[in-house]
Amino acid sequence: MTFEPPNVEQRNRQALLAAIPIRVKNNVVNASIAAFLLIYFGFFSLLLIVPETLADHAWNAFVRVVQVGGIVSALAAILCTTGRLFALAFDGITSILIGLAMVVCLLLQFSDGVSILYLLFAALFVASGFRDTKDFVQYSRLVADSSGPSPPTPPTAGVTAPLSPQPDGDVGHQGREISEYATTPIIERPPAPVAVETPPPDPPAPEPIPDPQPEPARDEPAPDGFLASFAPDDDENDDDKR
Repeated sequence: MTFEPPNVEQRNRQALLAAIPIRVKNNVVNASIAAFLLIYFGFFSLLLIVPETLADHAWNAFVRVVQVGGIVSALAAILCTTGRLFALAFDGITSILIGLAMVVCLLLQFSDGVSILYLLFAALFVASGFRDTKDFVQYSRLVADSSGPSPPTPPTAGVTAPLSPQPDGDVGHQGREISEYATTPIIERPPAPVAVETPPPDPPAPEPIPDPQPEPARDEPAPDGFLASFAPDDDENDDDKR
């Protein structure tokens, strides 16, 4: 059994893919603030004037851009709540168009004086739009790469790549297909000895004990010696009987 370390690049890619909805939903706050400011200035603060000169027409166009931009920014904020990647592209492109249109209208009224505050406001829209568009392009490439085949994972040490059989004489055509990562042979540990328990030998059977046989009584003559003197004399016995 070999241990394969996790593919760091693949894990980072999965983490970035999981962060796409979070990045899009975080854009809801920015789009909502932009929509609120544009709607407030376009419908409640800035007023249309009777056009007499080019600068007057430019001012009226600026007010219309602010009004339409507020509605579009509110729509972009609603789309960003879905967490879909196209909502980020929609907000980025519309922010760039709104900011550039505001700059053009302000430059056309250069003769009557240009408000630095309005130019700064327009520049913020352009910068925010470029940032959202850049993120959309990067995430789109990441999604396209993840949908394709994943790159092969190099084998680790201790693993030898299989060799494809090649006929003799065909080495110059294809060569030996040996993985450049497979340089270390497989190291196998010898199996551990298994202790086999042998049963103890059976104890020897006890030898049978023979039954003692009683010895038959034998009539033996009285022994000669000291005790023989106490034995009665046969002659005295015969006299007594008489």
